[in-house]
Amino acid sequence: MRRTALASAGAAVLLALPSCASHTGDSDDSRRDYVTLMRRTTHGVHWQLDAWESDQGLCLAIDGPAGPSGPENTGAPGAQGSGACAFGAPTKKNPDNAWWFAGSEPGLPEGAATISYGPVPPQTARVQVATHLSVPAVLLPSGHHLPRARVWWALSTPGTAGGTPLAGPRAFTAAGHPVPLRPY
Repeated sequence: MRRTALASAGAAVLLALPSCASHTGDSDDSRRDYVTLMRRTTHGVHWQLDAWESDQGLCLAIDGPAGPSGPENTGAPGAQGSGACAFGAPTKKNPDNAWWFAGSEPGLPEGAATISYGPVPPQTARVQVATHLSVPAVLLPSGHHLPRARVWWALSTPGTAGGTPLAGPRAFTAAGHPVPLRPY
């Protein structure tokens, strides 16, 4: 999966975690049990953030709304939306690794919005994504084969002030102490 950088300077709209829904896909590797972490509509396009475990580790993806067999764009999380697995530092063996991922839901107007997201350790309270922008980190739901971690997400739109995007997220505790990122 292709990784992209955070969109040009833009503020993020903080997205609350309304509720989680668990879904089961087919048993092959292209479809996994997944949990919908949140659902939103941007510029009239419905999208959701899904999480699941694969043999590569934690996976997160932006997909269309779920239908009977999974997200409507594909029937499998991440196949046509943006998504990534194996969040961690880039290595020679895996140069595409990154601590986070950014992309947009198919159907959004070109350049309308970028949705950035990624996992952070459980003690993280907030994540700085731009020089003047921090977003909350929300605990992943338990009981769904997901790691004990938190996830953050931000919606960046052109023309809004958030400062200069950072090269990668910076995690902090509630007391403001830095939290080292780790692979998921």
